Amino acid sequence: MAFTRRGERLGYGGGYYDRLLAQDHAETRRPVLAAAAYCLQVVDYLPQEATDVRVAWIITEHESMLCLT
Repeated sequence: MAFTRRGERLGYGGGYYDRLLAQDHAETRRPVLAAAAYCLQVVDYLPQEATDVRVAWIITEHESMLCLT
């Protein structure tokens, strides 16, 4: 539902993607995570937990952002 320029994301609160992405990828590399969003979904701050997984790229209708952590 929302993202920050640091790649933090806020969904519907179920933690489904975080659990999937936290699985051990010892034999394969973790995929580069990109999110498609409208620019109005990019905000300055979102509450985060230690288990939240960030995205590396956010692509909006106006720009493509590399998210620096």
